[in-house]
Amino acid sequence: MPTIAYREATVADVGALARIRAASWGTEPYWESRISGYMRGELHPQHSLPPRVVFVAAEQGVLVGLIAGHLTRRFGCDGELEWLDVIPERRRTGIAGALLRTLARWFQAHGAKRICVDVDPRNAPARAFYRKHSAEDLNPHWLVWPDITALVRFTTADRILACLKGIATGDAVGKQTETLSQEEVLQWFPSGIHGFEGPPGSVIPRYVGNAKHEWRIGETTDDTERTIAVARAIITDRNVSHVSIGRELLRCKKCVHPGLKSLWEFHEAADPTRIATSHDGCGAAIRVAPVGIFYTSHRFDDLLTGAREAAMSTHGGSHAIAAAAATAAAVSAAIDEPSPRQVLEVAEYAAAESERRWPGPTAPAFAKAVHAVHDYLERLPALRPADIAASCLPNQPMTIVPLALGLATVMQSAQEAILIAANIGADSDSVASIAGGILGAMYPTTVNPDWYGVVETINDHDLVAIANELAPLRH
Repeated sequence: MPTIAYREATVADVGALARIRAASWGTEPYWESRISGYMRGELHPQHSLPPRVVFVAAEQGVLVGLIAGHLTRRFGCDGELEWLDVIPERRRTGIAGALLRTLARWFQAHGAKRICVDVDPRNAPARAFYRKHSAEDLNPHWLVWPDITALVRFTTADRILACLKGIATGDAVGKQTETLSQEEVLQWFPSGIHGFEGPPGSVIPRYVGNAKHEWRIGETTDDTERTIAVARAIITDRNVSHVSIGRELLRCKKCVHPGLKSLWEFHEAADPTRIATSHDGCGAAIRVAPVGIFYTSHRFDDLLTGAREAAMSTHGGSHAIAAAAATAAAVSAAIDEPSPRQVLEVAEYAAAESERRWPGPTAPAFAKAVHAVHDYLERLPALRPADIAASCLPNQPMTIVPLALGLATVMQSAQEAILIAANIGADSDSVASIAGGILGAMYPTTVNPDWYGVVETINDHDLVAIANELAPLRH
């Protein structure tokens, strides 16, 4: 599933933008003149001021949507949304909402809060879309946002909840292709993964008759189960302790079989005080988000120690602890609203410091792997699952978490990152879960609400209640 890139338009985009607009109304020459005149500052809507912008949504280099806006004095507003359009086949996929938030950030940067938009009274879908995104009726033709920056302003509690939702939806969507190669993904899903591929609650076709467990569409795995266990331990103790975490982990039931040695050995020992001395997989990293929720990013030592406490019941390897530290630090930083680059730097530093404090038998390498995967993804002209799988297939510890952190810091949508991971295969649910959680914290509205509705219906996690209990504890 190709990702969507959002960027500012250039004059070279005018022809493509005119085709998008003309598909609904008018001719391409008309729109070429209108759009180019608007962008060049030669066409002036009533009461408009010079500052203006056009943003586009591009899928594999092909423009699929646009939004335009400018500062204004119309109706006593600060800004006006001039055009918003998405090609018909890509509507209702979140692109329009993402474009609207992109423009809202531009207005925010220009100190504009009160924003108006002209919508034909007969255009019920458009009016419903704007009202859904907090616009209010101004008069029969116009709607207004009293403060459009509310679309891009979230509380810490909002980010914590979106983080948990991103984890659970990524886990469930990604489970559909877990362990599959790229070729097998396309064999089972010839059109790729676009969400939940089948009726929610039915058995995923490839798991029909599976002796260990018949996984259902929308069901979450041990990744989410153990994340919730860590959260419950923190809520109970108001602290991060491997003993209380171990106690909660022993209550988990999913994926406890000899094939997963780290979990099997822990459950066989049945000792919450147990400290693992081996295992370098990503099992600790996929459950460590509540540690990043509990500690703010400036409490770096606590984050490192907490990540190790959350890991040591089942994972004692240096790489596993470094992966957990990097993930916890990235989640914490994402909630504190830094740039993607800062989230990456915090994750890399946490991994490097963890490897220094708790070294393994080999030279430190995890932080370097995180950096290398990120740089590779950043250089790609487009994020295509096949290209990513060819260079950093998430099938071993040095690619699983680094890929998740890379996707989380080069993308701006939890939904899109989850789809990329699901269409790659291998340890798709872990990558989708970690990336979905971090991006959910950074961009809360990019967690697909329909997917989350399925996940909550199937699993009854009540993540809202868990988030509400965790949020006041963050310090």
